[in-house]
Amino acid sequence: MPSDRKQLNVRVDPDVEDLVEQLIPAVTAALGVKVSQSDLFRLGMKELAAKYLPPAGDRKRRPARG
Repeated sequence: MPSDRKQLNVRVDPDVEDLVEQLIPAVTAALGVKVSQSDLFRLGMKELAAKYLPPAGDRKRRPARG
């Protein structure tokens, strides 16, 4: 069954790769549930949005591509 989620492929340097390998077990322990690389990316994006973007109600949403 096809997903409505968009897949992104990201290249990382060795330092970021090491950071991901360190963060996955740390975040898994903190949350009490297994965290994947995708989960880590989503959590990071939400934290960046909370820090740098206006509140969700004030943001203009991009129209869906289709």
